[in-house]
Amino acid sequence: MAAIYEAYAIYAECTGDDLGTKEMEEGMPNRVFNKVEAFSGNAIDIPESSKGERIRLQRGIYRVNGLSFLTMLSAGVPPVPPVPTEHLVDIYPGYCILYDANNPPKGLDDMKGVFCVGSMGTAYDGTPSIFECVIEVKDKPMEISLGHQCSYKDYSKEPGYDPATANPKAYLRLGGSDYHVCARISIFKIG
Repeated sequence: MAAIYEAYAIYAECTGDDLGTKEMEEGMPNRVFNKVEAFSGNAIDIPESSKGERIRLQRGIYRVNGLSFLTMLSAGVPPVPPVPTEHLVDIYPGYCILYDANNPPKGLDDMKGVFCVGSMGTAYDGTPSIFECVIEVKDKPMEISLGHQCSYKDYSKEPGYDPATANPKAYLRLGGSDYHVCARISIFKIG
């Protein structure tokens, strides 16, 4: 039986010790894909010199989809409004996990065998951006990057700035776990 795809790759940006927390900045900061979740073929790779910010595609047609996630890191914000104050807790909704139903993980130390960890859920102000497209690379290899912008401006240097009344800061990444997936990209060579 012939392979369905000539090549494929799935990369994730996970915020373990190597990336950590990163506050959003003005412009469109790039995602840093530091985890290979699946890979086959030689048409897709991350150039070492790009430090995970670029993905190289050889000539061909590719189906590309994924997500990029921002959060305000607002502890105690209810996941859906309005929540009566007696039910407010300082807990985030976490993340989903796809696993073998006959062999579920037995805790965080047993998650190496899971199929996929979903994007982290945060309080009411989490903002995922999901995308899907087809890219045709015609003449020479192409490098792609995934950036995220949110019209964010750092007002802390503005006259009259008061942190007590300021809007919450936006975060591109929340560190502390290899299972905090803040971005994921799936690439399949279809022609």
